[in-house]
Amino acid sequence: MTEKDMIEKSVEINRIMSDVLQQHEKENKRLWLGFIAQTIYNLVITIILLWAASHMQETMNEAVLNSLNSVAELGVTQTTTTQTVEGDSATINNVEGEQYNDNSSKNGGES
Repeated sequence: MTEKDMIEKSVEINRIMSDVLQQHEKENKRLWLGFIAQTIYNLVITIILLWAASHMQETMNEAVLNSLNSVAELGVTQTTTTQTVEGDSATINNVEGEQYNDNSSKNGGES
């Protein structure tokens, strides 16, 4: 192998190495662009989720306030009932429905 052949081979190897280096640079640029795009996408999704959570909280607060205002608008009435009790063994039963004292029994109207 002559010196001229060695120089030509060296030049050829340098061109191959240069091509490989350029391909790697292009690949790195694509990887960086993909990384940046993915990061931007993640940031956008995070911002949207935070906004939605905040908006949902505001909506829930509004609903609770509206409910409280509706309850406050309802009129509250107070009824006072006075009952007189005579004797030591007298009892008062304020429960509605069929209520019986100790010695009472129910006589059904239908047979």
